Amino acid sequence: MCYAFYDVTGEFDAILIARFKDTQELDQFVKGLLKEPDVQRTYTQTVLNIVKEDLNSGDMFIKKDLH
Repeated sequence: MCYAFYDVTGEFDAILIARFKDTQELDQFVKGLLKEPDVQRTYTQTVLNIVKEDLNSGDMFIKKDLH
């Protein structure tokens, strides 16, 4: 399941945050993604431990008034 998709600057063009039930589901997703004409390569990282997770909160993306 895809939670977020970001258009970014730097070494990569986009960041996709997703969760899969197992590595087989991840494998199928990545292989399907690579069939898309605009996708040349992927870079996958997996989470070992969740330190903090609140995907329903946009607070960390809201610029705070520092005055």
